Amino acid sequence: MNPRPDHILLHSIRANPTLSDRQLARMLGCSRQKICAARKTLDTYSSAPATDASRTSWAGTWKEWISVAAIFGFALLLRCIHYFDIKANDPYFSNLTVDPKAYHEWAIRISDGDWLGNGTFHLSPLYPYMLGATYAIFGRGFDVGHIFNVVLGIISVALIWMLARMVFGWREGLVAATFAAIYPMLIYTGSDLVLENVQIPSNALMLILLCAAVMRPRLWLLGLAGIMLGISGLARANVLLFVPLALVCIAIAPVDGKRWRTICMRCAVFCLGLIVSIAPVTARNWIVADDFVLVTDNGGINFYVGNNEDASGYFNPPKWIPKTQFTSPDKMRAFATNYAQEIVGHDLKPSGVSRFWSTMAWTWMAENPSKATILFAKKFKLMLSSNEFGVERQLLLDREYSSILQLPLPGFAVVVPLAMIGMGLTMRRWRQFAVINAFVLSQGLALVIMFISDRYRLPMMSAIFALAGFALVWAWDAAQTRHWRALIFTGCTAALLVLATSLAGGATISESNYFNLGNKLRDQGRIDEAIIQFRKAIALSPGDIVAHNNLALLLERRFESRDEAVTEWETVRQLSKAISDDARIERAERHLKSLRQSQADIDLATPPDSSR
Repeated sequence: MNPRPDHILLHSIRANPTLSDRQLARMLGCSRQKICAARKTLDTYSSAPATDASRTSWAGTWKEWISVAAIFGFALLLRCIHYFDIKANDPYFSNLTVDPKAYHEWAIRISDGDWLGNGTFHLSPLYPYMLGATYAIFGRGFDVGHIFNVVLGIISVALIWMLARMVFGWREGLVAATFAAIYPMLIYTGSDLVLENVQIPSNALMLILLCAAVMRPRLWLLGLAGIMLGISGLARANVLLFVPLALVCIAIAPVDGKRWRTICMRCAVFCLGLIVSIAPVTARNWIVADDFVLVTDNGGINFYVGNNEDASGYFNPPKWIPKTQFTSPDKMRAFATNYAQEIVGHDLKPSGVSRFWSTMAWTWMAENPSKATILFAKKFKLMLSSNEFGVERQLLLDREYSSILQLPLPGFAVVVPLAMIGMGLTMRRWRQFAVINAFVLSQGLALVIMFISDRYRLPMMSAIFALAGFALVWAWDAAQTRHWRALIFTGCTAALLVLATSLAGGATISESNYFNLGNKLRDQGRIDEAIIQFRKAIALSPGDIVAHNNLALLLERRFESRDEAVTEWETVRQLSKAISDDARIERAERHLKSLRQSQADIDLATPPDSSR
């Protein structure tokens, strides 16, 4: 009886039906006899031979294409329902905040013909330029931007299906596409004008090209993969941390002939593609601002926000910097520039400002190695937390505006443990799956270096879904072949990982989430709802002067709440005195005087009650 081969080998044979036994053995680093044994096992446990191209070729069977169409249709249905829900209910839909507002306004300028802009790029340019082109063609209404995100969401599902199908097999592709179609954070992010909507499909396409180039080395594929990685870097530059690991993956791919010469040629073509896609943006920064900035100039300040004495692991400005300086990218950039120039005593170019802040972060880490180590460990823990913590918005807070987000859809706590199981299963054939695993590791490192946010984790999800699909199909195959010990061990491991991600902790909803929502509700005239949100923000942060100020202004509008307004203005005055904020002290006293005077007038105008 032939020995039963491992399931990774079975998946490799399914995913590469056109390769001969010799080619598979060389690619997987095993003997031809083992490949033959695996093929016989597949013939035994499958209703059709494993070598049948109808099961694994890109042509697909009619059952698979029906399944794919159903998944895509379901993904579109969910996103359309979500779109109409948020259009009717979400206060953020047409009242954008921070980054989405900046991208929208930038896209409008681009659609008006201002393609070059001024100064170096502070925010990543890919998404606003694509959004600007869409506005120029279809109009600049908020509906256009959100429908554009819906289209990008469906493209992401399709590319994730292609990635998982190519690397693992057609069943894994269907499972991965299903995860992508129903993943709550992907649907939620599609309701905001943020760059992750374009970086997710960009990363998926880059991985497809690179995996294809490594499995069957072709120089033109490597060049396209490099170009696509560069384009993804224009969406957010931290994806470029994948470059060294990508080069390692290229170097360990199968080589015929002169090994080192071939490896050098492949790496050079990949790097050339990378340079070709990024060079125009770097040249534009040089021409416009006379400064060498690769993509954006915000790396230094963001690095410092994630690594300082007060860093929490999330996007949390240091206590000595007023939070108002981070209410828009322009204010953040102006503060970073002015402070750096004040300290050094002369003007700085954007690259110099970025170096100033990154140097501050490195200095703090060098002087406090134990605190820095604890902070990195905390960020690693938060990265694996099932809590979806947002910077400006929060899924848990906004889900009431969407009937889709209220459904019990599988989220981070389900998909990521499965993906971790998948990574473990691929270790025996690590060369074959090096690209997809290396990408996840590099993007996890990028998060730990900076800070953790719900949508910042999304760009790695294309690989996560593929690995999760592989783990789920492996478990099904193990059950079909009665591989009970492996299945029980894997199930226990998965349960522990689910528990670990659920217990990883971290904040759920921050005071800034409540505060931002309160502002949006106030802008729409939904005063009572806004008051509730400001009170929740104050409960979490009693010393937040701005929240007390905004609450006091709203309470003034309601006659029955004027006594509460007086209390809030008294609080604003006391907190302002503590930090010597003369402008806020004067404002609080002015409002208190007005409220007390109006109350005195009311008392004089009210006749005495003579009833007994």
